[in-house]
Amino acid sequence: MDSFLTQKSFLQSFFLYVCFSMGKIGVGIFFIISAWYLVDKKVTPHYAMKKAWILEKEILFWSLLLLGASVVMTKKNLVTVNMHSLILKSIFPLVKGLWWYASSYVLFLLLLPALRIGLQALNQSIHKYLSVLVIGVWGIVALFPRLGAINTANGAFGMALCLVLIAYYKWYMKPISSRSLICILSGCVAVVIAWWACIRLVSARLHVGLAYMVYLTQGWPSLFPCIISFCIFILFSRLHFSNCLVNKIASCTFGIYLIHTYPLVNDLIWKSNIVPVRMSSNPFFIIAYALLIFAICALLEFARQSLFSFIFGKNDGKTFDTLIDKMARLQQ
Repeated sequence: MDSFLTQKSFLQSFFLYVCFSMGKIGVGIFFIISAWYLVDKKVTPHYAMKKAWILEKEILFWSLLLLGASVVMTKKNLVTVNMHSLILKSIFPLVKGLWWYASSYVLFLLLLPALRIGLQALNQSIHKYLSVLVIGVWGIVALFPRLGAINTANGAFGMALCLVLIAYYKWYMKPISSRSLICILSGCVAVVIAWWACIRLVSARLHVGLAYMVYLTQGWPSLFPCIISFCIFILFSRLHFSNCLVNKIASCTFGIYLIHTYPLVNDLIWKSNIVPVRMSSNPFFIIAYALLIFAICALLEFARQSLFSFIFGKNDGKTFDTLIDKMARLQQ
């Protein structure tokens, strides 16, 4: 994260900062899309566990397949990977946190039935109080470094905080006008950019690393990126647009995340001599390189979807339903 503070060129530093921020905002949008529809859905424990089961199959598929690739490439001395740690993480990817978002989201799914019932049990005034508290502690107080508030809002807990705000907006508030959303979005973007500029200036003057302070307004799930993500989601949700290709690409984004952030692939992309890339190189090259990575990972995920469709058919959770039915019969 220090890279966009230590770049000599202001434009290069700003470009890297924007790229990093867009990634975090993308994570926020990815979660908000899911939470927006789940908050009004009757999520039972059975439904939550079934969704977690389906996700676990995809996660295990990629973790074990990429683990095999890691073993082969390590033996051929193409990459250097800590295999002892990687084997354990790949066999138990959710428990060991191989992918932080996957682990956090599955835990969030398992907690969702209770969270949703708890929020519905609150009256509007208490829910409003809780929302204001979330914004105050999670957003405003977190701007002050070393207070630790931002560190308590990571993972599944951060997702639960997002759910509190999304539920209050959807259940009690009137829809915010598009003009107001654009103003809020512009204001948050201005705050994030101004904060980055100040931190870069102070870091250059004092010759110290202050990247952790940039995270307070730019990391996820800190408040400002979540507000930006929410505004973008609401604005685009008001557009009536449907395209089969876009929907197909959207269905593979989670798989793309799993593939390109796996330790082996991440090292191949950014650290190894096989794919030499310097973050200070031509911005257009970086964008083209990112699109190439996206396209390759998307093709791999399409292949995985076709394989699962052939093996499991359209009812991907049928095995889980069968196991639950057998367990229920044994208890009778």
